[in-house]
Amino acid sequence: MKINILEGFDYGYATLTSKIGPGDYHYHNTYELYFLLKGRSEYFVKDKTYSVEENYIVLIPKNELHNNMYITDKIERYVLNFSEDLITPSLLPVIKSLFKKPIYLPRHPNYLKRLMSDIINEYEKNDAFSAGILQCRLTEILTYVARNPSLLLPDKAEITHPSVAKLTHYMNDNYNKSLTLESAAQMLNMNRSYLSKLFHNNTGFTFKNYLSIIRIKHAKELLTKTNKPITAIAYECGFDDSNYFSTVFKKSEEISPLEYRRKFQI
Repeated sequence: MKINILEGFDYGYATLTSKIGPGDYHYHNTYELYFLLKGRSEYFVKDKTYSVEENYIVLIPKNELHNNMYITDKIERYVLNFSEDLITPSLLPVIKSLFKKPIYLPRHPNYLKRLMSDIINEYEKNDAFSAGILQCRLTEILTYVARNPSLLLPDKAEITHPSVAKLTHYMNDNYNKSLTLESAAQMLNMNRSYLSKLFHNNTGFTFKNYLSIIRIKHAKELLTKTNKPITAIAYECGFDDSNYFSTVFKKSEEISPLEYRRKFQI
């Protein structure tokens, strides 16, 4: 079991995809920096899929839906997860802006690799100085990203079909409205069956599943940050029936909306 040395900070390192296990679509309240040194993968972030090559970095904002599918079995990758509290205040506005563009290609990948290796070494040492050094290494990495522009334009790595990108973007902005696969196909002037297959091939989701995940994600925010009635939250997040909302929510989170509010409300 990995020791929590620095609150709000975690890392991952792997050289084989078999050691990572199958990826699943998820989001969390920490920022994520994914650094692929060897191998290839396809990374889905929010509403687009990106082709990730060697030395690419993927920057994922907090609470953003994402997943990674490896194309090769032999890889080398680092992952850092860190809370907003660990970002130096003077860096925070820059980091928030940079993390809006998922793909970053560093000019000096070996420099960043050394910093990542230092992080692993500190977890192995785990002495009275380790937390401070981890904080310093994280600041060095984020400062490098802020100071050195990416060598790659993010759009060059995007591999999502334009129609699917347009639809997922629309769904993220209009999740509270009545949305169906039929209405989406009509909006894009496409055949319903073709759109369904195209959407799944590009995102890994069915249309209905993706829409449900987005709605549940926003419902969780309202449950924890407001005192609105659960029925009102259901309608505000695009569910026509509060009972159906409770059923979908419990299937997703394994507890009811009311239980979730009691457990996580701020």
